[in-house]
Amino acid sequence: MAGHLSSTGSKAAADRAVDDLRHRYRPGVKALRTVRVIDPEGNLRILDFEREAAMMDPGLDLIRQRARVRERVSVARVAAEQATEDWELSIRDALAAGLSESLVAEAAGTNVSHVRALQRRKHT
Repeated sequence: MAGHLSSTGSKAAADRAVDDLRHRYRPGVKALRTVRVIDPEGNLRILDFEREAAMMDPGLDLIRQRARVRERVSVARVAAEQATEDWELSIRDALAAGLSESLVAEAAGTNVSHVRALQRRKHT
């Protein structure tokens, strides 16, 4: 059964009405499981209080926390891969411009052997 909100006149009033319904659902007004909200632009949003309550289970906190960490690590990994590609390209460009291997290695914070290996490797 879906709940029904009449026109409230403002977003703040609508938010207050939804919050009131949400608080009433938690202690036991289970017949009011879902509410349809239409914003002033006509966009429909369905609020599922039962799902919201289930998502507040403390057992899910660790999963959410680890998902955020996983996302940050994935973004960092992609950034590190891009930074490495850019670094290697700048080394190759410097060598192609005629700078010495030893100067390039020092500027890159690596050694001449590594610079030579990068020079031999084709960029893919």
